[in-house]
Amino acid sequence: MGRGASGGPIATTEAQIISANSHYETEGDGVSRKNDDLLGSEHGDQAVAVINEINK
Repeated sequence: MGRGASGGPIATTEAQIISANSHYETEGDGVSRKNDDLLGSEHGDQAVAVINEINK
């Protein structure tokens, strides 16, 4: 994924939202990608409750 994906949903193949796109790591220049890992947000109890309600 390229720039602009941040905040978009990460979903299972069953269309359940499980996280939100966050960022990837860049080299010291702030531009060159260090890896192709896609990171997602960590959810606290309140966020989990909202996601569970949406997925019903």
